[in-house]
Amino acid sequence: MQITRISYPYQNKIYKPQFQGKFYPSGYYRDAEIRIAKAAKEIEGDEWIPHVKAHLIMDVIDEIGLFKFMYSKKGLTRMNEKLLRIARLRSDMLMEDIEKNSNLQKQMHQESVEKLIQIKAKKKITSKFLQKLSDKSSAPPTAIMIHEGNSETRKAVIDWTLEKAKNNCKTETYNCDNHENQVLYYLETQAEYAKERFEKRGLRTVIEMKNFDKFLAQNPSGMKDFMSEISNEHLPITIIFEAQDPKILPTPYTGNHVRIPLKIKADKSILEQKDFDDLKKFAVKLEPYLDGYKFTSGENKPFGLFLGDFGYSKHILWVDSDNPQDIENVVANIKEIKKLEKFKNVTLLQCPINDFSKIKGMCPTRLYTADFKQISQMPV
Repeated sequence: MQITRISYPYQNKIYKPQFQGKFYPSGYYRDAEIRIAKAAKEIEGDEWIPHVKAHLIMDVIDEIGLFKFMYSKKGLTRMNEKLLRIARLRSDMLMEDIEKNSNLQKQMHQESVEKLIQIKAKKKITSKFLQKLSDKSSAPPTAIMIHEGNSETRKAVIDWTLEKAKNNCKTETYNCDNHENQVLYYLETQAEYAKERFEKRGLRTVIEMKNFDKFLAQNPSGMKDFMSEISNEHLPITIIFEAQDPKILPTPYTGNHVRIPLKIKADKSILEQKDFDDLKKFAVKLEPYLDGYKFTSGENKPFGLFLGDFGYSKHILWVDSDNPQDIENVVANIKEIKKLEKFKNVTLLQCPINDFSKIKGMCPTRLYTADFKQISQMPV
């Protein structure tokens, strides 16, 4: 008897389980359980229990059969076991949301503080440097050091200064990674160009020197004399740089107002108690509310943020307010709002505001709310 071998096409596939899940503090849960718990999480109080039971009935019937479910204690026992698992998972998710919201509030507060520091630093630069650029009788500082604080804050202040100075100055950027002789030669050459430019066109020169603090920390020869010369002779050139720790600089720079005439801190020490009081007045809070979030800005009345189309559109942020100031506050904090899982895919803002002309970018639609208010929208 001849045996015929039947060949089957071999498929090199990685085995995947029929269900996948995720670990939470109280245990491991399947995707189906996670979906049910997420829906239950959006319902306040104990009103979620009947909704979850309705989902679980068919699961229990499939497991033990309709007869046992109807006429034995096993059905009730199994239902309670499943319901307890969902309750634990729902509790884990709520705690996770609270932690995320707490971290977000801390982050938003820190970002507000950094913005306030930038504002204060910019005010000092405006009064002590920018305003003197257009005044021919005054001598702007020949060196500005933005020091301490957050590196992003220092960089933002320098970038803003260069942008504002473009109207009256020639701006340059130079990296001090080269040999000290090359750096000194570059600055001396720029100082000569700056004198010619100022005499012919009335334009001063502003140079952002990157890594200048590390360069000065090496105490390069000739730099002290150069910094003193441009300051004493009031040459039309200004060097602006940042320093994380000014203590690394030699004393002839930090203890001498001639070489670095303007030093501006970019940390909390620049703020006064009044600034912190104002910050509390305008602080933004985002708290879970129904199936969305409650948005509170300072002492203003809170209002709701939800997904559009009654929660079905993940790309629309519905702002439940017709106050233009509320809308502007939401737009100003849209980056923080998008950090929330619910609103991460939002690209369009909608609200029931009639006077849309007060908000830049807002335009009316042909849609209306249930109480006949016209809906306006804008991209975010």
